[in-house]
Amino acid sequence: MIWPSAGSQRATRLKQAGADAFRLLDRVGGARTALGPAVEALRQITVQNFLVDAHGRPRPRAEKDGLPPARVGIE
Repeated sequence: MIWPSAGSQRATRLKQAGADAFRLLDRVGGARTALGPAVEALRQITVQNFLVDAHGRPRPRAEKDGLPPARVGIE
């Protein structure tokens, strides 16, 4: 993926990537362990890099948000 040079476009693409990842993970649901390590890796990376806001939309994790809980981190 080639990131746009403008910060606002980059933020938009990052938000869309998070939304896509959450949508995919929602679709596989409980079957994620049966689908293999790639889906589990996507879950872990998504949890570490995104939060869900009060409106249910994923957004990129910022410095002010701190680190994700250790129990959901990549092991």
